[in-house]
Amino acid sequence: MAWTLKKRALDEGLSEYYRSFIPGITHKQYCRYVEKAFEEEIVLSPITFIAIVKGIGNEKATEIFFEKNKELTDSGVIPAIARFGEASEV
Repeated sequence: MAWTLKKRALDEGLSEYYRSFIPGITHKQYCRYVEKAFEEEIVLSPITFIAIVKGIGNEKATEIFFEKNKELTDSGVIPAIARFGEASEV
């Protein structure tokens, strides 16, 4: 089960979504963060990813997350959560 989740986390599409919050991060760098989170048993949400990469707290990372999602929505790009459905539909 854990390997399946890790393999899915390394997916290029998911990587692209996470990297959209931090310009300049490559897929290879993203994969290193996923590997590290997997080894340390950290749940790597977009907010946690932003906090780790930028070296900031979760509160500031949450602000960045919502600002960026608003930018994506306003520009016509559908955020990843919309592609996978609302939590109530899962």
